[in-house]
Amino acid sequence: MNDAILIRPYASPDEDFDSRHQASMEVFSTEQAAEPEGWGICLGGDATAQIGGQMMVFNWFESRGTLLSAISEHLVYTFLPPQGYDLSAARRRVASAVAAFTAHSDPKRLAEDLCNALRSHVRIDWIGPVSLMMTSDDDFARRVRADFLDLQDTAGVEAIDPAQESEFRDFLSSWISGT
Repeated sequence: MNDAILIRPYASPDEDFDSRHQASMEVFSTEQAAEPEGWGICLGGDATAQIGGQMMVFNWFESRGTLLSAISEHLVYTFLPPQGYDLSAARRRVASAVAAFTAHSDPKRLAEDLCNALRSHVRIDWIGPVSLMMTSDDDFARRVRADFLDLQDTAGVEAIDPAQESEFRDFLSSWISGT
């Protein structure tokens, strides 16, 4: 087997991307379960499917605070950025989005702000608490619930019945989208 080594210049040559990437992989682990009070982020690389992008997964955290900390410290390093990508500027944009969130507290807006901050690097489809995923009228949340209920159409998808909460949280802990 021929192993290829990918070397890319970054705008911050002193940045140790490899060790920060490894740490981010531990923090953004898909091993964490969706707990009742937990907060999650559904993310993937913002690249074409041919080079590994477009696969979206949930990453769950015990609280809003631990999620925001993970976003602030590690999100920029979760995926290999495009050539010439300025990681320092990306970290500043992420910090600005997180700071704005503490003022407006709108998870959907935070997801949009982070997508704009990390365009061509990281894609974020959803951020919020488990309870919001169970009840939100948001198109993405309805699509995930439709997947859980094995429905083709999201139009009639209602909130998750409390009797199904545990099963739904298990589903969220392993949900993956290829789109």
